[in-house]
Amino acid sequence: MRAREAAELVLKAAEPVRGGSPSYSPYHVLQALRLASSATVGRIRLSQALGIGEASAKTLIARLKELGLAEASPEGVKASEKGEEVLRAIEGSVEFSQVSLPFEGWESAVVATIREVPPPRDLVKVYTIRDKIVREGCEKVIVGGREGGETFYPGLPDDVKALIDAGLTSKREGTLIIVPESCREHLIAASLRLLSISIESRL
Repeated sequence: MRAREAAELVLKAAEPVRGGSPSYSPYHVLQALRLASSATVGRIRLSQALGIGEASAKTLIARLKELGLAEASPEGVKASEKGEEVLRAIEGSVEFSQVSLPFEGWESAVVATIREVPPPRDLVKVYTIRDKIVREGCEKVIVGGREGGETFYPGLPDDVKALIDAGLTSKREGTLIIVPESCREHLIAASLRLLSISIESRL
């Protein structure tokens, strides 16, 4: 399964159904799949693990089954082969890692390295990516990229770039998006949306 198709399925599971918006996000869908890939999970356990209500967990489980991403069992649900494929495709295209930056509010941050999205070499592309994160609800965003062993952050001073690089542990290449830990949910949703659109229209 391609990353684009996998991202579309996760996003679809979080879409409003019959006029009502679900009280969970693409982040919760992805986390639910991860939990269901390692063990059978029921509504109560899922709601506790994801921090959502039992009614929302029930709706989420129903959506996963409707999309063929999970299979029912007497104990709850388990990720189906299709669900496992979705996880493999997304995890092979986006890597999430922790970083601590020496800036106020960035002491605990998360980095998304998206292999499928061309690294932004100019400010226009940086702002295009940044705006997608902001639309998800996070206003603190650092956007850059790593390509050919070189790391770059268009628009940032060299001393700031050096401080960011010093905190990164992963050397994976692709577009880099860094947000405070409090914005993890928004980052995951935006990363999936970037994966779900065609390469030509991403930037």
